[in-house]
Amino acid sequence: MPVFAQTQQTKGILLLILTTVLWGTSFPLLKQVLPALTPAVILAVRFTIAVIAVAPYGHPLTWKLLRDGGLLSSFTLVVIALALFVVQDQRL
Repeated sequence: MPVFAQTQQTKGILLLILTTVLWGTSFPLLKQVLPALTPAVILAVRFTIAVIAVAPYGHPLTWKLLRDGGLLSSFTLVVIALALFVVQDQRL
């Protein structure tokens, strides 16, 4: 196996171990933090950390991309809200 392939394989294994550690510690950490913070705050912090971690690898933002993303997310929110409304009415 070439040296480059071994380096990539080692890097991949280390990243998998790091991911496992991060995911494994999130549950006990959340159990400790939940009494002090609301679920909305915890969710906001988790998404903020994820955005900061992924942002350097993302596509450069343009106004067109922001507009299209806003329209798509608004449409999705409306569809989900309507679906929940219909499901709630059918259970009664």
